[in-house]
Amino acid sequence: MKHKSINCLSVSLGVSCIAGELGLEGPRNAQRFEIRKRCKKNVRAFTLIELMIVVAVVGILAAIGYPSYTEYVTRAKRADGKAVLLQVQLAQEKWRTNHTTYGTKANLGIGASPDGHYTVNNFTGVSASAY
Repeated sequence: MKHKSINCLSVSLGVSCIAGELGLEGPRNAQRFEIRKRCKKNVRAFTLIELMIVVAVVGILAAIGYPSYTEYVTRAKRADGKAVLLQVQLAQEKWRTNHTTYGTKANLGIGASPDGHYTVNNFTGVSASAY
């Protein structure tokens, strides 16, 4: 019993088999079974269920990871804000040691936070006795 070749064509998510003449003896259903059996051996594809499982796993990981990421970004920006406030405090103390009032933004030369997330608004010089 000599078999002719079977051409298998993989189509996106499904498999389509185009069979040539097999030259098999026996009923027609046996030939169809033989064609499907041979095509499944050679074709490698993902099923829809497998793809849906992967999408679900990626969705679960994203649902867990995204809030942690946004919390991390918020903490990083908070540290940047604390840094600029400390910078203003030190500049004010330095200015106050030489003058009777606290300095203005122009006197201190502070414009923005180190990473640029915050800007220092204009503040006026206040005397030390006002507090």
